[in-house]
Amino acid sequence: SIAVDRPGRIYVTWIDERAKRATDRGAELWITTSEDRGKNFSRDRRIISDVCECCRTNIQIDSAGRVFLSYRTVPPTGPMYRDIVVARSTNGGASFRTTTVSVDGWNINACPVTGPALCVDARDRVHVVWFTGGGEKPGLYYATSEDQGQSYTPRRLLDPDQKLGKHAQAVAPADGKILVTWDD
Repeated sequence: SIAVDRPGRIYVTWIDERAKRATDRGAELWITTSEDRGKNFSRDRRIISDVCECCRTNIQIDSAGRVFLSYRTVPPTGPMYRDIVVARSTNGGASFRTTTVSVDGWNINACPVTGPALCVDARDRVHVVWFTGGGEKPGLYYATSEDQGQSYTPRRLLDPDQKLGKHAQAVAPADGKILVTWDD
């Protein structure tokens, strides 16, 4: 995933398994940044562990320069619940704090291959859209944060008739609406 903040700093994140041990169930998220429009990049480094190795990530930056990174988690032990998490950085990517968006109860010991969509609107609200096969009703869900990613609303089903909704994409046009598209 790649994003550029207002001053032009480039953030690149990816799922990496270079340090994965045989006992690790998930992969890691790594980051590098460029202060000079991509001519040079910082040394890459691990920022988050216990990440689903097959579900894409998404990175967004709000108007204050806060960095948001969404991913699907893989717990280090116990049932293989694949919940959606958003990590946020308030210091230019130097450190991240994570918030679980929703505990869906999707226990799957396989690759869901369906990471979350993420967007930030003009009022700096963070919006997350994801598919889950867990809980009382599998489907495509939505949640939002109005406190810079510290907490999220309870999940809402986008369409009660939608059985699948993989590879969602979301965008927040200036009119205050959120547009979502997905594979059915």
